[in-house]
Amino acid sequence: MPQPSNSASHQQFTRDTPEAKPEFRVLAFTDTHYMNFRAGHHPKYNPPAGTCDPYMLAFMRASIAHTKPHLVVFNGDVLSNDGRHGIVWSEAVGENGYSHGIEEVLEPVKEAGVPFVIVFGNHDMGDMLQSLKEPGAPLESRTKLMELYLQAGGPHIVNRAAMADGRQHTDASGGVTNLYCPIWSADGSKICNNLYFFDNDINQYEGIETHQLDWYRTVSDQLKAQNGGAPVPSFVFQHVPFPEIFEYLRPARKKREPKTREFLGKDFWWKPPFPNFLHIHGVMMEIPCPGRTTGQLQAHLEQGDVRGIAFGHDHVNQFTVNAKGIKVEQMGSAALAGGYGTYCTRGANLFTFAEDGSYKRRSYSYLQMKRRVPHSGITRLWRLFFYDLKRVPLFVWQNLWQALLTPARLLRKWK
Repeated sequence: MPQPSNSASHQQFTRDTPEAKPEFRVLAFTDTHYMNFRAGHHPKYNPPAGTCDPYMLAFMRASIAHTKPHLVVFNGDVLSNDGRHGIVWSEAVGENGYSHGIEEVLEPVKEAGVPFVIVFGNHDMGDMLQSLKEPGAPLESRTKLMELYLQAGGPHIVNRAAMADGRQHTDASGGVTNLYCPIWSADGSKICNNLYFFDNDINQYEGIETHQLDWYRTVSDQLKAQNGGAPVPSFVFQHVPFPEIFEYLRPARKKREPKTREFLGKDFWWKPPFPNFLHIHGVMMEIPCPGRTTGQLQAHLEQGDVRGIAFGHDHVNQFTVNAKGIKVEQMGSAALAGGYGTYCTRGANLFTFAEDGSYKRRSYSYLQMKRRVPHSGITRLWRLFFYDLKRVPLFVWQNLWQALLTPARLLRKWK
């Protein structure tokens, strides 16, 4: 695989061939959920005990080889640290256990020599927060975990360059994976795109904090001033979605407690979800599990720079919805066995950015990558298919329903 021309400290549009248009490719893995597997943990799919999922690592290697990204994003829940299935910060595990897990899950990216970004999600800390009891433990534990990533990531981790260049935001209540990454034009004359990364492990389900939005507005204004007063087209990566996504769901016809969600005084069923397919393109096999409303969407609309936002967190959802001019890109889990999910949505997502500020998204499933990259090492998919069989009918139903709604969608777009 050709090595990308970008370094961890400088991202730039490139031409793979002289006649090709400049583009910048970002490959995103979300909810990889590294686990120390125990014998017999998974009923249908058992990696060797004490190891990371080797088939997920094979998929990651195949995805990188096929898509040739300029940047890889781990969009939260890189580790599965919940005290039940995954690694636990304890005297028995300690730093060595964490370091081993981090090194394993980063192997495919480091082998390819591709720059990568780490974004924290709600599972990246877990018991590590509880194990540090001294004052200021939350910030110290996040900083400690980032130090382990910096040690394992070597020269390719973009977080290190962002810290050195002042592109990272941290305070007493904030996270350590708030950063931005400008992408320069192919000739290096100007910033054509910008990527924001928000830390969601601060208060887990509390959403993006006010100080994070204040930092975002400051950076957005600075980039706008450098761009002659015009907003720089931007894209956001964060783990937990915002609750405004409920505006594009159909409210429940009757209340079902306790498995219900409420937004703006309306109730929504937990299972099955009822998305409005006139807006949503893709599949939604669980109701979204967002943080609280903090005005994030409104802040992006006011600044006028964000074109799209990529979320993880909800493993079995894979869809796109236009939220007042900003595309919301929900990504399914990349984990093959490290967390709940479904055969239908497990995979990776490639975002290809153009110099004019536009972008395209393409999703790759395990089965697609197994076919595209022979001898990739991706195996045992048939076992996983039968394990996830209960969700297949809902997946098929939602796709058929969307096909029937295609004329209505076209009519709506034409109007």
